[in-house]
Amino acid sequence: MEFDGREELVMSSEDFFEENKENFLHFCEKLAKCELGLNLKQIRRVMENVYDSFLIKEPNFNGLKDDIQAIFAFRDDFARYLITRSFLHLFSLYMQEKSSKHHLHFINALDRMLTHINNEPVDNDEDDEEETSEQNTNFVDSIFNSPSSLSVKHNDILDFFEKIYELNEDISFLNLYKDVPIKSKGKIIAMDDETITCQLELMQILAIMEEKNAFTLKSDHLPNFTKSDVLKFDLLNLTIQLGNFSTLDAMPASRRMHPRVHPNVTTIVTLTNESGESARGLLYDISNGGLGVLATDTLGCSSGNKIKAEFELELPEWEEHLKVTQDLEVVILLNNNGTYRFCMKDTKEADEKIKEFTKHRELDTQKDLEECIHKYI
Repeated sequence: MEFDGREELVMSSEDFFEENKENFLHFCEKLAKCELGLNLKQIRRVMENVYDSFLIKEPNFNGLKDDIQAIFAFRDDFARYLITRSFLHLFSLYMQEKSSKHHLHFINALDRMLTHINNEPVDNDEDDEEETSEQNTNFVDSIFNSPSSLSVKHNDILDFFEKIYELNEDISFLNLYKDVPIKSKGKIIAMDDETITCQLELMQILAIMEEKNAFTLKSDHLPNFTKSDVLKFDLLNLTIQLGNFSTLDAMPASRRMHPRVHPNVTTIVTLTNESGESARGLLYDISNGGLGVLATDTLGCSSGNKIKAEFELELPEWEEHLKVTQDLEVVILLNNNGTYRFCMKDTKEADEKIKEFTKHRELDTQKDLEECIHKYI
Protein backbone atom coordinates (compact mmCIF):
# COMPACT_ATOMS: atom_id res chain seq x y z
CA MET A 1 0.00 0.00 0.00
CA GLU A 2 2.86 2.43 0.81
CA PHE A 3 4.44 3.94 -2.32
CA ASP A 4 8.18 4.18 -2.85
CA GLY A 5 9.58 7.44 -1.46
CA ARG A 6 6.58 8.31 0.71
CA GLU A 7 8.57 9.32 3.79
CA GLU A 8 10.93 11.47 1.72
CA LEU A 9 7.99 13.16 -0.01
CA VAL A 10 6.24 13.90 3.30
CA MET A 11 9.38 15.26 4.96
CA SER A 12 10.42 17.44 2.03
CA SER A 13 7.05 18.63 0.78
CA GLU A 14 4.45 18.68 3.55
CA ASP A 15 4.48 22.50 3.43
CA PHE A 16 3.76 22.45 -0.31
CA PHE A 17 0.69 20.23 0.10
CA GLU A 18 -0.67 22.39 2.91
CA GLU A 19 -0.19 25.62 0.96
CA ASN A 20 -1.64 24.31 -2.32
CA LYS A 21 -4.70 22.45 -1.05
CA GLU A 22 -7.09 25.31 -1.80
CA ASN A 23 -5.53 25.80 -5.25
CA PHE A 24 -6.13 22.11 -5.98
CA LEU A 25 -9.76 22.21 -4.83
CA HIS A 26 -10.44 25.39 -6.80
CA PHE A 27 -9.02 23.73 -9.92
CA CYS A 28 -11.28 20.70 -9.34
CA GLU A 29 -14.33 22.94 -9.06
CA LYS A 30 -13.36 24.76 -12.23
CA LEU A 31 -13.18 21.48 -14.17
CA ALA A 32 -16.41 20.20 -12.62
CA LYS A 33 -18.33 23.23 -13.87
CA CYS A 34 -17.87 21.87 -17.41
CA GLU A 35 -19.97 18.81 -16.56
CA LEU A 36 -23.58 19.85 -16.11
CA GLY A 37 -25.64 18.50 -13.23
CA LEU A 38 -22.83 18.00 -10.72
CA ASN A 39 -23.08 19.35 -7.17
CA LEU A 40 -19.93 21.44 -6.65
CA LYS A 41 -20.15 21.29 -2.84
CA GLN A 42 -20.22 17.49 -2.95
CA ILE A 43 -17.39 17.47 -5.48
CA ARG A 44 -15.30 19.66 -3.19
CA ARG A 45 -15.96 17.43 -0.17
CA VAL A 46 -14.99 14.23 -2.02
CA MET A 47 -11.92 15.75 -3.69
CA GLU A 48 -10.78 17.12 -0.33
CA ASN A 49 -10.86 13.56 1.02
CA VAL A 50 -8.94 12.35 -2.03
CA TYR A 51 -6.34 15.09 -1.53
CA ASP A 52 -5.96 14.35 2.19
CA SER A 53 -5.38 10.67 1.35
CA PHE A 54 -2.62 11.37 -1.15
CA LEU A 55 0.31 11.14 1.26
CA ILE A 56 -0.95 8.91 4.06
CA LYS A 57 0.46 5.41 4.46
CA GLU A 58 -2.73 3.37 4.18
CA PRO A 59 -5.63 5.32 2.65
CA ASN A 60 -9.15 3.85 2.66
CA PHE A 61 -9.37 3.53 -1.12
CA ASN A 62 -12.58 1.52 -1.00
CA GLY A 63 -14.28 4.32 0.93
CA LEU A 64 -12.95 6.91 -1.51
CA LYS A 65 -14.27 4.89 -4.46
CA ASP A 66 -17.70 4.61 -2.87
CA ASP A 67 -17.82 8.40 -2.40
CA ILE A 68 -16.64 9.02 -5.95
CA GLN A 69 -19.19 6.64 -7.45
CA ALA A 70 -22.00 8.21 -5.41
CA ILE A 71 -21.21 11.69 -6.75
CA PHE A 72 -20.20 10.74 -10.32
CA ALA A 73 -22.88 8.09 -11.00
CA PHE A 74 -22.71 7.00 -14.67
CA ARG A 75 -19.81 9.42 -15.25
CA ASP A 76 -16.81 7.22 -14.48
CA ASP A 77 -14.78 8.62 -17.37
CA PHE A 78 -15.25 12.19 -16.18
CA ALA A 79 -14.42 11.23 -12.58
CA ARG A 80 -11.13 9.66 -13.70
CA TYR A 81 -10.39 12.69 -15.88
CA LEU A 82 -11.14 15.14 -13.06
CA ILE A 83 -8.91 13.35 -10.55
CA THR A 84 -6.04 12.78 -12.96
CA ARG A 85 -6.13 16.26 -14.50
CA SER A 86 -6.31 17.96 -11.08
CA PHE A 87 -3.29 16.08 -9.74
CA LEU A 88 -1.34 16.78 -12.93
CA HIS A 89 -2.11 20.46 -12.37
CA LEU A 90 -0.75 20.07 -8.85
CA PHE A 91 2.31 18.27 -10.20
CA SER A 92 3.05 21.16 -12.59
CA LEU A 93 3.14 23.47 -9.55
CA TYR A 94 5.26 20.99 -7.64
CA MET A 95 7.88 20.84 -10.39
CA GLN A 96 8.26 24.62 -10.24
CA GLU A 97 8.79 24.72 -6.46
CA LYS A 98 10.49 21.49 -5.44
CA SER A 99 13.73 19.72 -6.27
CA SER A 100 13.65 17.28 -9.17
CA LYS A 101 14.88 14.48 -6.91
CA HIS A 102 11.40 14.35 -5.35
CA HIS A 103 9.42 14.46 -8.61
CA LEU A 104 9.46 10.68 -8.99
CA HIS A 105 8.11 10.28 -5.44
CA PHE A 106 5.16 12.49 -6.37
CA ILE A 107 4.52 10.36 -9.47
CA ASN A 108 4.66 7.21 -7.33
CA ALA A 109 2.01 8.68 -5.03
CA LEU A 110 -0.20 9.54 -7.99
CA ASP A 111 0.37 6.12 -9.54
CA ARG A 112 -0.83 4.50 -6.31
CA MET A 113 -3.89 6.74 -6.13
CA LEU A 114 -5.02 6.15 -9.71
CA THR A 115 -4.20 2.44 -9.67
CA HIS A 116 -6.47 1.79 -6.69
CA ILE A 117 -9.27 4.17 -7.60
CA ASN A 118 -9.54 2.89 -11.18
CA ASN A 119 -9.59 -0.81 -10.29
CA GLU A 120 -11.91 -3.20 -8.48
CA PRO A 121 -12.22 -2.88 -4.65
CA VAL A 122 -9.07 -3.88 -2.80
CA ASP A 123 -8.57 -5.56 0.56
CA ASN A 124 -6.01 -2.95 1.65
CA ASP A 125 -3.24 -5.50 2.17
CA GLU A 126 0.28 -5.55 0.81
CA ASP A 127 -0.39 -8.23 -1.80
CA ASP A 128 -2.78 -5.95 -3.69
CA GLU A 129 -0.13 -3.45 -4.66
CA GLU A 130 1.89 -6.05 -6.56
CA GLU A 131 -1.23 -7.49 -8.21
CA THR A 132 -2.64 -4.19 -9.41
CA SER A 133 0.73 -3.02 -10.68
CA GLU A 134 0.80 -6.02 -13.03
CA GLN A 135 -2.68 -5.17 -14.32
CA ASN A 136 -1.95 -1.53 -15.15
CA THR A 137 0.31 0.34 -17.53
CA ASN A 138 3.14 2.11 -15.74
CA PHE A 139 1.74 5.54 -14.93
CA VAL A 140 5.11 7.31 -15.03
CA ASP A 141 5.52 6.23 -18.66
CA SER A 142 1.96 7.22 -19.49
CA ILE A 143 2.47 10.79 -18.27
CA PHE A 144 5.59 11.46 -20.30
CA ASN A 145 5.15 9.17 -23.31
CA SER A 146 1.45 8.58 -23.94
CA PRO A 147 -0.27 10.55 -26.74
CA SER A 148 -3.52 10.56 -24.72
CA SER A 149 -5.27 13.81 -23.85
CA LEU A 150 -4.15 13.61 -20.23
CA SER A 151 -0.51 13.95 -21.26
CA VAL A 152 -1.00 16.88 -23.63
CA LYS A 153 0.58 19.95 -22.06
CA HIS A 154 -0.34 23.61 -22.54
CA ASN A 155 2.56 24.22 -24.93
CA ASP A 156 1.65 21.15 -27.00
CA ILE A 157 -1.84 22.52 -27.56
CA LEU A 158 -0.38 25.80 -28.79
CA ASP A 159 1.84 23.83 -31.19
CA PHE A 160 -1.29 22.27 -32.69
CA PHE A 161 -2.93 25.69 -33.00
CA GLU A 162 0.23 27.08 -34.62
CA LYS A 163 0.02 24.39 -37.31
CA ILE A 164 -3.65 25.23 -37.90
CA TYR A 165 -2.72 28.93 -38.10
CA GLU A 166 0.03 28.25 -40.66
CA LEU A 167 -2.36 26.19 -42.80
CA ASN A 168 -5.12 28.81 -42.46
CA GLU A 169 -7.58 26.11 -41.43
CA ASP A 170 -10.80 26.52 -39.49
CA ILE A 171 -11.39 25.61 -35.86
CA SER A 172 -14.79 24.23 -34.83
CA PHE A 173 -16.23 25.75 -31.65
CA LEU A 174 -19.07 24.23 -29.63
CA ASN A 175 -20.68 25.98 -26.67
CA LEU A 176 -24.00 25.94 -24.88
CA TYR A 177 -26.29 28.96 -24.69
CA LYS A 178 -29.01 28.28 -22.10
CA ASP A 179 -28.34 24.56 -22.66
CA VAL A 180 -28.79 24.82 -26.47
CA PRO A 181 -25.67 23.86 -28.51
CA ILE A 182 -24.17 26.67 -30.61
CA LYS A 183 -21.58 25.49 -33.13
CA SER A 184 -19.61 27.38 -35.77
CA LYS A 185 -16.16 27.64 -37.34
CA GLY A 186 -13.56 30.31 -36.67
CA LYS A 187 -10.11 31.38 -37.85
CA ILE A 188 -6.95 32.07 -35.87
CA ILE A 189 -5.86 35.57 -36.91
CA ALA A 190 -2.99 36.04 -34.44
CA MET A 191 -1.12 34.15 -31.74
CA ASP A 192 1.79 34.40 -29.35
CA ASP A 193 3.56 32.08 -26.92
CA GLU A 194 0.55 31.83 -24.59
CA THR A 195 -2.60 32.85 -26.48
CA ILE A 196 -4.51 32.72 -29.74
CA THR A 197 -6.86 35.35 -31.18
CA CYS A 198 -9.76 34.05 -33.27
CA GLN A 199 -12.34 35.65 -35.53
CA LEU A 200 -15.79 34.18 -34.97
CA GLU A 201 -19.46 34.74 -35.58
CA LEU A 202 -21.01 37.04 -32.98
CA MET A 203 -23.48 34.30 -31.97
CA GLN A 204 -20.59 32.01 -31.03
CA ILE A 205 -18.79 34.74 -29.09
CA LEU A 206 -21.91 35.42 -27.04
CA ALA A 207 -22.34 31.70 -26.34
CA ILE A 208 -18.70 31.56 -25.22
CA MET A 209 -19.25 34.56 -22.96
CA GLU A 210 -22.32 32.81 -21.49
CA GLU A 211 -20.20 29.78 -20.49
CA LYS A 212 -17.13 31.90 -19.70
CA ASN A 213 -14.98 29.38 -21.59
CA ALA A 214 -14.39 28.41 -25.22
CA PHE A 215 -14.57 24.76 -26.28
CA THR A 216 -13.13 23.41 -29.53
CA LEU A 217 -13.75 20.11 -31.28
CA LYS A 218 -11.20 17.63 -32.55
CA SER A 219 -9.92 17.91 -36.11
CA ASP A 220 -7.18 16.49 -38.32
CA HIS A 221 -4.65 18.85 -36.73
CA LEU A 222 -6.20 19.12 -33.27
CA PRO A 223 -6.25 15.64 -31.67
CA ASN A 224 -8.11 16.64 -28.48
CA PHE A 225 -11.14 18.56 -27.36
CA THR A 226 -9.87 21.76 -25.75
CA LYS A 227 -11.13 24.23 -23.19
CA SER A 228 -9.73 27.74 -22.76
CA ASP A 229 -10.33 30.92 -20.80
CA VAL A 230 -11.55 34.13 -22.41
CA LEU A 231 -8.89 36.81 -21.97
CA LYS A 232 -10.25 39.57 -24.23
CA PHE A 233 -13.03 40.06 -26.76
CA ASP A 234 -13.86 42.70 -29.35
CA LEU A 235 -17.48 42.57 -30.49
CA LEU A 236 -16.94 45.27 -33.08
CA ASN A 237 -14.27 43.26 -34.92
CA LEU A 238 -15.70 39.86 -33.89
CA THR A 239 -12.48 38.66 -32.28
CA ILE A 240 -11.77 36.84 -29.06
CA GLN A 241 -8.44 36.12 -27.35
CA LEU A 242 -8.10 32.75 -25.63
CA GLY A 243 -5.52 31.34 -23.22
CA ASN A 244 -4.92 28.89 -20.35
CA PHE A 245 -5.62 25.87 -22.54
CA SER A 246 -6.44 22.41 -21.28
CA THR A 247 -7.67 19.22 -22.94
CA LEU A 248 -10.84 17.23 -22.31
CA ASP A 249 -11.55 13.55 -22.89
CA ALA A 250 -15.08 14.54 -23.90
CA MET A 251 -17.23 17.64 -23.95
CA PRO A 252 -20.65 17.72 -22.28
CA ALA A 253 -22.25 19.48 -25.24
CA SER A 254 -20.92 17.01 -27.81
CA ARG A 255 -22.01 13.96 -25.79
CA ARG A 256 -25.65 14.96 -25.57
CA MET A 257 -27.96 12.97 -27.80
CA HIS A 258 -30.67 15.66 -27.55
CA PRO A 259 -30.53 19.38 -26.74
CA ARG A 260 -32.11 20.30 -23.40
CA VAL A 261 -34.50 23.24 -23.28
CA HIS A 262 -36.13 25.12 -20.44
CA PRO A 263 -39.94 25.49 -20.24
CA ASN A 264 -41.55 28.69 -21.50
CA VAL A 265 -43.83 28.95 -18.43
CA THR A 266 -43.75 27.61 -14.88
CA THR A 267 -44.69 23.95 -15.25
CA ILE A 268 -45.84 21.74 -12.35
CA VAL A 269 -44.81 18.09 -12.57
CA THR A 270 -46.30 15.26 -10.49
CA LEU A 271 -43.80 12.47 -9.83
CA THR A 272 -44.97 9.03 -8.70
CA ASN A 273 -42.62 6.28 -7.55
CA GLU A 274 -43.07 2.51 -7.90
CA SER A 275 -44.83 2.36 -4.52
CA GLY A 276 -47.48 4.85 -5.65
CA GLU A 277 -46.14 7.74 -3.54
CA SER A 278 -46.34 11.13 -5.24
CA ALA A 279 -44.69 14.54 -4.96
CA ARG A 280 -44.99 17.74 -6.95
CA GLY A 281 -42.09 19.62 -8.46
CA LEU A 282 -41.15 22.13 -11.14
CA LEU A 283 -39.98 21.23 -14.63
CA TYR A 284 -36.34 22.32 -14.91
CA ASP A 285 -35.53 21.17 -18.43
CA ILE A 286 -36.78 18.74 -21.06
CA SER A 287 -35.35 16.99 -24.12
CA ASN A 288 -36.40 14.25 -26.50
CA GLY A 289 -34.58 11.84 -24.22
CA GLY A 290 -35.84 12.80 -20.78
CA LEU A 291 -36.36 15.65 -18.34
CA GLY A 292 -35.14 17.31 -15.17
CA VAL A 293 -37.45 18.18 -12.28
CA LEU A 294 -36.83 20.19 -9.09
CA ALA A 295 -38.63 18.86 -5.99
CA THR A 296 -38.36 18.96 -2.20
CA ASP A 297 -39.03 15.21 -1.73
CA THR A 298 -36.87 12.35 -3.03
CA LEU A 299 -39.74 9.82 -2.84
CA GLY A 300 -37.06 7.38 -1.68
CA CYS A 301 -35.66 7.27 -5.21
CA SER A 302 -32.10 6.66 -6.33
CA SER A 303 -30.32 5.95 -9.61
CA GLY A 304 -32.03 3.22 -11.64
CA ASN A 305 -35.46 3.53 -10.01
CA LYS A 306 -38.54 3.77 -12.23
CA ILE A 307 -40.74 6.84 -11.86
CA LYS A 308 -43.78 8.32 -13.60
CA ALA A 309 -44.03 12.01 -14.50
CA GLU A 310 -47.25 13.85 -15.34
CA PHE A 311 -47.37 17.46 -16.54
CA GLU A 312 -48.73 19.78 -19.23
CA LEU A 313 -46.89 21.64 -21.97
CA GLU A 314 -48.14 24.62 -23.93
CA LEU A 315 -47.14 26.55 -27.01
CA PRO A 316 -48.82 29.67 -28.45
CA GLU A 317 -49.88 27.85 -31.63
CA TRP A 318 -51.42 24.89 -29.83
CA GLU A 319 -55.18 25.07 -29.29
CA GLU A 320 -54.97 23.01 -26.10
CA HIS A 321 -52.35 22.18 -23.52
CA LEU A 322 -50.55 18.89 -24.13
CA LYS A 323 -51.08 16.47 -21.25
CA VAL A 324 -47.94 14.34 -20.87
CA THR A 325 -47.44 11.10 -18.95
CA GLN A 326 -43.96 9.57 -19.12
CA ASP A 327 -42.46 6.41 -17.68
CA LEU A 328 -38.92 7.37 -16.77
CA GLU A 329 -35.79 6.04 -15.11
CA VAL A 330 -33.84 8.09 -12.57
CA VAL A 331 -30.29 8.65 -13.84
CA ILE A 332 -29.10 10.69 -10.87
CA LEU A 333 -30.64 12.61 -7.98
CA LEU A 334 -28.80 15.80 -7.03
CA ASN A 335 -29.18 17.52 -3.67
CA ASN A 336 -28.81 21.29 -3.61
CA ASN A 337 -29.50 22.67 -0.13
CA GLY A 338 -32.65 20.60 0.39
CA THR A 339 -33.96 20.92 -3.16
CA TYR A 340 -33.60 17.74 -5.20
CA ARG A 341 -33.06 17.69 -8.94
CA PHE A 342 -34.33 14.52 -10.59
CA CYS A 343 -32.37 13.81 -13.79
CA MET A 344 -34.40 11.19 -15.67
CA LYS A 345 -34.27 9.45 -19.02
CA ASP A 346 -37.23 8.32 -21.10
CA THR A 347 -37.62 4.57 -21.51
CA LYS A 348 -39.14 4.93 -25.00
CA GLU A 349 -39.02 7.32 -27.95
CA ALA A 350 -40.42 10.77 -27.28
CA ASP A 351 -43.93 11.70 -28.40
CA GLU A 352 -44.07 13.81 -31.57
CA LYS A 353 -45.64 16.68 -29.63
CA ILE A 354 -42.69 16.68 -27.19
CA LYS A 355 -40.31 16.78 -30.16
CA GLU A 356 -42.28 19.71 -31.53
CA PHE A 357 -42.11 21.49 -28.15
CA THR A 358 -38.35 20.99 -27.69
CA LYS A 359 -37.64 22.10 -31.24
CA HIS A 360 -39.80 25.20 -30.75
CA ARG A 361 -38.02 26.09 -27.49
CA GLU A 362 -34.64 25.49 -29.12
CA LEU A 363 -35.57 27.99 -31.83
CA ASP A 364 -36.86 30.40 -29.18
CA THR A 365 -33.50 30.24 -27.41
CA GLN A 366 -31.65 30.89 -30.65
CA LYS A 367 -33.96 33.88 -31.26
CA ASP A 368 -33.08 35.18 -27.80
CA LEU A 369 -29.44 34.94 -28.77
CA GLU A 370 -30.10 36.73 -32.06
CA GLU A 371 -31.84 39.52 -30.15
CA CYS A 372 -28.75 39.84 -28.01
CA ILE A 373 -26.72 40.13 -31.20
CA HIS A 374 -28.83 43.07 -32.42
CA LYS A 375 -27.89 44.97 -29.28
CA TYR A 376 -24.26 44.91 -30.40
CA ILE A 377 -24.80 45.68 -34.07
